[in-house]
Amino acid sequence: MVFRRNILIAGLILLLASSLLPAQGPIPQSVYQEVTSAYREGKLTEAEKTLRSALEKSPQDVGALALMGVILDAQKRYGDAEKEYQRALTLAPRSPSLLNNLGNHYMAQGKREQARQAYLKLAALDPKHANANLQLARISVDDKQGEAALKFLAHLPPEEQSSFAVVMLRVRALYLADRQTQAEQLLKDIEKQAGKDPRVFFSVGLTYVEWKRYGDAEEAFTRALDEAPTNFDILYNLGLAAQHAGDVARALDVYRVALKQRPNDPDCLFNMAAIFTQTGHPDEAIVPLMQAHNAAPERPEILFALAQTSQDIGYYADAATAIDQYLKLKPHDDIARRERGFCLIRSAKLDQGLEDLRW
Repeated sequence: MVFRRNILIAGLILLLASSLLPAQGPIPQSVYQEVTSAYREGKLTEAEKTLRSALEKSPQDVGALALMGVILDAQKRYGDAEKEYQRALTLAPRSPSLLNNLGNHYMAQGKREQARQAYLKLAALDPKHANANLQLARISVDDKQGEAALKFLAHLPPEEQSSFAVVMLRVRALYLADRQTQAEQLLKDIEKQAGKDPRVFFSVGLTYVEWKRYGDAEEAFTRALDEAPTNFDILYNLGLAAQHAGDVARALDVYRVALKQRPNDPDCLFNMAAIFTQTGHPDEAIVPLMQAHNAAPERPEILFALAQTSQDIGYYADAATAIDQYLKLKPHDDIARRERGFCLIRSAKLDQGLEDLRW
């Protein structure tokens, strides 16, 4: 049961701004402009081809090497991009723009520690660099280091301090730094000033989720839904917040509305089934679990839940079949194999069941 962050609505997006270095070698400015123009227009193959041709004649142009890294990152060719960045760093190890792009390159891959090192080098060269401090604060929050995050946020330029992304990050950092009263007050101030912007309420809801205050999260997601009633991710998160808060009737109602938009969403179906099971109605959980499995056959947790629920209502042969499929995905789960043995015995397949149990 994972809450979803809708990138269009959350508002808590920390943009990674790649810097396009000016030409620093013999490559003509006109070629550089042609490449950057193609890059900005999304013509990545064309940009790469033109730039590679130029680099064959001038292989040590730092700006061109850095730009090649950016173009390859945009194509998610991270291994190729890494080579270009390292070549450029050999020539210009203290280039702020290059270190910024390198940090972004690692962040795009989820390599937070390597990104941190790149941004720290950049911050040492330029203590007020906006993206470096913002990303270092973000990494610190993710690592539950609230005080460190607050220090990085304090280095941001004044014009950045009041941006929504920074304020929300400060809320989370304050809470992690055991300054909960300040964090809660700042979050309330944000809600008061939100007007009717669903992005704000959505982000507030996610923050309450992080604090495990699911009732408050349910309220925030409800306010977001009031302003964006057809947004699926708001509906899903509202249902999950209500479920965690114990408001299962509300959760079921919300999931049903969400499923009208996406009838085969495996998470909605799985969560509905969990509510039926938890409230003593496992027979009602079977159908949504089967639908969830059909929608996401590669997810072992759905198969295991289907097996457990089938077992609970006495469908032992069906439970054994579900465990068979589960074990193809999780072949080393000894407990599942034991449970299959019990199910086989109960479905009159004594020899097969005993084989599992003896194993």
